Amino acid sequence: MAPGRGIDLRVVEIIRADEQSSKSDLENGVLSLRVGRVEFERIRSSVPQRAGEVGRLLESPESFDTQVLLEASEDSLRLATYTVKKARWEDWWNGASQGLDEIAVEPVAQMVELPAPSDGTCIEDDTWVNNGLEDPPIQNTGHTVVWTGDEMLVWGGGYGNSAARYDPLTDTWSHLSLKNAPPAGWSAPAVWTGSEMIVWGGSGSSQGGRYDPRSDTWRPLSTAGAPSSAGGHRLVWTGTTMIVWGAYQTTTGGRYDPATDTWSLTSTLGAPDARSDFSAVWSGTEMIVWGGYDGGNYLSSGARYDPVTDTWRSVSALGAPSPRAFHTAVWTDNLLVVWGGYDGNSAAPLATGAKYDPQTDTWTPISNANAPSGRYLHAATWTGLEMLI
Repeated sequence: MAPGRGIDLRVVEIIRADEQSSKSDLENGVLSLRVGRVEFERIRSSVPQRAGEVGRLLESPESFDTQVLLEASEDSLRLATYTVKKARWEDWWNGASQGLDEIAVEPVAQMVELPAPSDGTCIEDDTWVNNGLEDPPIQNTGHTVVWTGDEMLVWGGGYGNSAARYDPLTDTWSHLSLKNAPPAGWSAPAVWTGSEMIVWGGSGSSQGGRYDPRSDTWRPLSTAGAPSSAGGHRLVWTGTTMIVWGAYQTTTGGRYDPATDTWSLTSTLGAPDARSDFSAVWSGTEMIVWGGYDGGNYLSSGARYDPVTDTWRSVSALGAPSPRAFHTAVWTDNLLVVWGGYDGNSAAPLATGAKYDPQTDTWTPISNANAPSGRYLHAATWTGLEMLI
């Protein structure tokens, strides 16, 4: 399939490696990306399965995209990505309006009497409603979402930027401005401060940005004193500052104060081993990190960080869940709940978990009765009463 007029062609080779790299290489027009084993398997399952097969047509606000699998082996994929950019309304109209006879155009609207409203009833509980989901963000993986109290904001992703905002009150999607936005891509977590969404570290960058949904504008974060990013990190919001921590290569993190736009590094004394793809939650006084992958092994260790004293202390390993990464963790107001995950066996995702009490530094297993099937890279949230997977 050769590209035609108005069609952009990009050939990408995805290589399975021991560690995911934030760097990419371009040689002879082919872009090479190295990703970890789990990410490779996830990509492999989402692209066409046979050489020469054309994938689904995906629509984004700027273009139409599709992929063709060129070659595949156990450790690599070669994909051709075809992109057809959409024409702007102004560009289309400038051409279409030439020679248009406005007088000859007949009206198509007419006055009609609307029917009287019915005695509409509320939608029954336990039902799905998908009306109004026009122009949603592009289908993606590796993106992040935050809840503002009124809207859901979507950002980043591995296959383009899924930047969008969803209003459940009107059941409508709208675009999120990209002007002055920071780099997006894989591993671009975000936090909500109460007035802004802060994103940092997308695709291994040490840059970040602050998004104000009221004005639909971005402003950059200072990079002076910021920690380095290799992807796989986590962010937590303390109420006044954002804490960044985690990556394969470092145990150093940072605290960002949006009031002063300044960074300070976190202590490495007593910090847990370097890792990525772990969980991190804010307890109200501490950031608790647990599990993850260090580039060679899956972990069942953790630690607690106090930003006021800039100190770490370990989490007990007695009774902790088995080693894992890509799991979920939620904070219940007094307990950390860990569930699911991946330990290297893609045929048997984990369906176990445990509760951690920081007051007693103890773990308690979670019941497996009626539990969902094992999974990883899933989502979990705390309702105030229950954890929803």
